Amino acid sequence: MQVETVGRRTVNEERAVATYRLVLAPDGGLQQALAVESAYATAQYGAALAWSAKPVLELVRFEARKDMEDTLLRWMRRICGQFAAFDLAFNNYGSQPGTALYLRVADGTLLQTLAGNFHLLDGWLKANGMQAVRISAALRLPLVHRLNSEEALPFLLDFSARSLHAVVKVEELILEKSEGQLVSRLPLSPARIQTKE
Repeated sequence: MQVETVGRRTVNEERAVATYRLVLAPDGGLQQALAVESAYATAQYGAALAWSAKPVLELVRFEARKDMEDTLLRWMRRICGQFAAFDLAFNNYGSQPGTALYLRVADGTLLQTLAGNFHLLDGWLKANGMQAVRISAALRLPLVHRLNSEEALPFLLDFSARSLHAVVKVEELILEKSEGQLVSRLPLSPARIQTKE
């Protein structure tokens, strides 16, 4: 009888729907710059804000079952493998209602093109009873996820005057499940070497 229960639980786990996110994590250089900024913000504003410990830029979000994961990973590796690694520049801070503080992407054209390629999964997801992938409308790196309303204006004015410029080499994307659980690292193809003729 115990074997049947375990078997049913395994089938239920395989059929459970999970939320997946395809994200870009900052590299070491940007992480170091953000650590300096985080230390400054914490020293100036203390408990009034919650700086993200591991900020990531979300590109794509979708829902799928665990039993779909192997096929999804094969497709996603192919999509990433057809795209050459590239540089992505971040510059300056921004804020809008509903988002406390983020780092702007200077030119997200290549990133949006890469993210758009994941619409190739839509037909297969829909055929399996899921919704199409959702591409993030705004490419930004969220830095602060909670900000005390009394300190919000001074904090945002302070950071609007600060400057941060960083270039990141995008060589892989990360597929996460259920709020940060690593599923796979998806490498892009190596950057093409440009030669002079």
